[in-house]
Amino acid sequence: PLQKYPPIRRIIDFIKRELQIFYDSLFLFKNKRVYQFMIPLTIVCWFFELFAFYLIFISVMPAPFLNVAVAQAMAIAATLITFIPGGIGVGELGAVYIFNLFNYSAVLSTSGVLLARMILTGTLIIIGISGTFLLKEKVE
Repeated sequence: PLQKYPPIRRIIDFIKRELQIFYDSLFLFKNKRVYQFMIPLTIVCWFFELFAFYLIFISVMPAPFLNVAVAQAMAIAATLITFIPGGIGVGELGAVYIFNLFNYSAVLSTSGVLLARMILTGTLIIIGISGTFLLKEKVE
C-alpha cells in the first residue's frame, strides 16, 4: 500500500538495490586471505585514529599518551554497549568523565574531546562526500 507513493517507492527500491549489492559482495569474505589483509589494516587504522585523537587533544591540554588511550578505549567500549543510535554523545561524555578521574580540568577535557570529535568526524564526512562525488563521476 505504501509503494503507490513515488517517494516511498524510490526509497524501497534504493534499499533493495543496496541490499543486493551487499549480498553480492559477501562472497569476498569467504576467502581467508582477505582477513590476512583486513585485520592488520584495521589495527593500523585504529592506532592512527587514536594517535590523531591524542594529537588534537594535547593541543588543548598536555596529557600522557597512555591516559588518552585508556580514556578513548573506555569511551569506545561505553559507546558500543549502549542502545543509543550511533552512541551519540556517549563516547564523548565517557572520555570527559575518565579524564576527570585522571584529575584533569573538566573544561579543558571537554574542549579537547569535542575538538577532536569535530575534527575527526568532519574529516570523515568530507572524505565520504568527496568520495561519493568521485564515484558518481567515475560511474557516469
